[in-house]
Amino acid sequence: MQTPPSLPLKKPKTFMLLGVGLLILGIFYVLGLMMNGVMLAIPAMREQNPALRLLDQDATYAAIHYASLVLNGFLGVVAIVAGIGLMKSRNWGRMLGITWAAVTILSTPLGLWVTTKYVQPATAAEMQKEMSKSGAPAEVGDTILKITNVLTYAFLFIWVVFCIVMIIFLSRDKMKAWCRLQETQTQVPG
Repeated sequence: MQTPPSLPLKKPKTFMLLGVGLLILGIFYVLGLMMNGVMLAIPAMREQNPALRLLDQDATYAAIHYASLVLNGFLGVVAIVAGIGLMKSRNWGRMLGITWAAVTILSTPLGLWVTTKYVQPATAAEMQKEMSKSGAPAEVGDTILKITNVLTYAFLFIWVVFCIVMIIFLSRDKMKAWCRLQETQTQVPG
């Protein structure tokens, strides 16, 4: 017979830490979506961004870009709601946090593919054009592109590790038991 995990006497700090973290991440997702919308709506801003100019040139990229915006908006809202649920020690917040992390991990290869297939080449071409205008050697642009690639992969690795750690923490028996305790204490007998 399995013994239940010992219940903590006070709320585990993981709930508040992950809750606040998800709330902040969700807000950044939504702000990023809004900023992207503004950049798309203002022609002068759209013209300055090579990745946004590409929307007018490549229908496949445009479809992927808009689908990505919808996915990121959805993930932002889910992160905000999950963060609030976690701060209140609700089991639905815990489950939503796990779902958010899983969907984020699953969508990471798509984001990496879009970045390497569309965004980085468009940005590199723009950078090379600007470098040649300014008379800078081509090696400078190549070095910047290599640094950008390394930073992209490093960020994605850290992002996936964060999501995995979050799933592990929220899946612990102690977290489930605390949520059950909170649910039984808040139920009104009737």
